[in-house]
Amino acid sequence: MMHRQRGQTLPLTLGGIIAIIVFGFFALNYANTLRWQVRAQTAADSAAQAILSLQTQQFNTMTATLYSSAVEEYRLRHILNAMVLAANHQAGCLYGNSGQLNSSRGCDRIERELEAYYDQSVERYTGDVLNLHQVTVNMNFGNFQTDALSLLAQIAACNTSLGGDCAFKYGTPIIQPRTDTEAVFMDANGVLKPSPDNQTALASSVGTPPLNTNLFAPSEVEVYACATVPSLIPSFLGWTFPPFTAVARGAATAVMVEEDWLQPGTITNLFTPGTAYQPPENYLRGRVITDPTGYDWYNLNFGGNGVVAVGGKHFVNTILKDEFSVYVGWWNSIPIHPFGGAKDLSVMGCGT
Repeated sequence: MMHRQRGQTLPLTLGGIIAIIVFGFFALNYANTLRWQVRAQTAADSAAQAILSLQTQQFNTMTATLYSSAVEEYRLRHILNAMVLAANHQAGCLYGNSGQLNSSRGCDRIERELEAYYDQSVERYTGDVLNLHQVTVNMNFGNFQTDALSLLAQIAACNTSLGGDCAFKYGTPIIQPRTDTEAVFMDANGVLKPSPDNQTALASSVGTPPLNTNLFAPSEVEVYACATVPSLIPSFLGWTFPPFTAVARGAATAVMVEEDWLQPGTITNLFTPGTAYQPPENYLRGRVITDPTGYDWYNLNFGGNGVVAVGGKHFVNTILKDEFSVYVGWWNSIPIHPFGGAKDLSVMGCGT
């Protein structure tokens, strides 16, 4: 009797094996779906961030070029002022036959030495202004939008150096200026965008053309990525598993992520320990020529007034000597929640 009942466990064993295989298949298929969904989200987010980098890089380049030109303008003003003083035999230089011809402190000699530095500074300043013009001459939302669409096309063409994930198609993105600046909570201590509102209002009130506020408007972008993914196993035990759609939407916006108060003449340069970013410049080869007030008009110092932070948001200092200080903000793109509302799959790049 026991010998005849042995084979009755075989159907149960086969059923268990089939159940394990089926559950394993569904687990693998589900994991594959999740993997592709993460991949789609990464593709959409990366494309949105890349597009916004076109604008943030331009903002940062503009800021860096403005900084460079401001340093040169500060230098130019000081050198020109010193030349005028020397030409008028003032500010401690020597005047007279012996002073003019033989002494390193002679007014004429000082003026000639400063003139060479002035010419070099004018040349650098001209280059800075031309560079700033190149950065800003085509800097408007229309051109940014055109460049953004061109970049997205290169991302979609995955065989290029800027190509993205070849498995995905990209739908028509939303690219628009960000008007709800309050939604990004007070970036960088309340400086939301480099728009000189006071100057714009003043220009309008006196009848002159206002500044181009569109030049500075931060943008927001929403990008769609879509792929048709075949099942890991097209058919199993007579069941057919159709392909599925992996789709994602990513959004980003340009934000001033850091704001700095800089005193380049007093902040130590990490690449040259013990030296400031803008160290003193001795145009007279180490000579210090002071007028009766004790001030050296002929050499340049970019800093020296100690600044104290008060309450984490304000700075207090007493101006006692030359100082070059900078108040700047630096931009980057950050991810945000998609803002474009409900979208049809065809709009998101998912073809039939």
